[in-house]
Amino acid sequence: FGTASTAGIISMSISNAMSFNPLISGGAILSGCFFGDRSSPMSTSALLVATLTKTDLYKNLKNMFRTCILPLVLTIITYQIFNLGIDVKIDNRGINLIKEIFNFNLLLIVPPLSIILLSIFKVDLKINMLISILLSIFFAAVFQNKSAMEIFRALIFGFHVNSDAGKLINGGGFISMLKMLLIVGISSGYFGFFKETQLLVGVKKIIKKLFSKLPDMIIMSVMSILISVFSSNQTLSIMLTYEMARESYKDNEKLALDLENTAVMTAAYIPWNIAGRTPLEMFGAPIMALYFSFYHHYIVLINTLASVIEFRKTKT
Repeated sequence: FGTASTAGIISMSISNAMSFNPLISGGAILSGCFFGDRSSPMSTSALLVATLTKTDLYKNLKNMFRTCILPLVLTIITYQIFNLGIDVKIDNRGINLIKEIFNFNLLLIVPPLSIILLSIFKVDLKINMLISILLSIFFAAVFQNKSAMEIFRALIFGFHVNSDAGKLINGGGFISMLKMLLIVGISSGYFGFFKETQLLVGVKKIIKKLFSKLPDMIIMSVMSILISVFSSNQTLSIMLTYEMARESYKDNEKLALDLENTAVMTAAYIPWNIAGRTPLEMFGAPIMALYFSFYHHYIVLINTLASVIEFRKTKT
């Protein structure tokens, strides 16, 4: 959501100015959002999976990156094919308007750079985020000449300017995430309800039998899609898919990886699921752009094929 509301909005604005097909552009931006989500220690979905499976976040990220190299290459090639024969010019007006609002300084790279460096040293995620936020507040006061009240207002209500550049950079703030926080909270409640009652016992027995007869990724993919249909959000999709599959996995790291390659990704396939719908709405792409996010397709397809091959070898 953070990527969609910042770089996503800017990218879509540039795409519209260059008259690209919004379905392709929207899919490409959504692919980029999820690539970042799977690669970053700041990813809330990765943190949720690590917490559920009791695995190491950084080891999970390493495993995810290993399984996304081929899908990433295929995704880039696919979008480049759509670029063939297109002759466009970039409109620099929006970029110039942004330059008029902010005072740019090389030191402004420090807050995002601190996240990368502290992640390399495996600093706790909450401490990492807090340090970056404090650095950003300091630089906003020093380099952008913002008062304490202006900074506080931006933290709570987001950054807003009354100019044409606003459509590129307006947004953010704690208030903008309240709906998402409520959804995550309610999802956690549902998960606890299902986990502590006997409602899913019969279904889990059937799924356990299927795991012994079919490749893991096929079961996980189909199951996570079905759960995403009624869960309407990625969080509950991850939690319920985990709960249904956890007894069929002996290796928690493999369970974490399969969750990342299914439940985290397939939630975006459902038009009413906020995992894909909300980012598209944030940067103004049509809802059908969901199905032009080729990174999703390749992640699920390539890793499912690998699971089928592994299953056949094991059976042999």
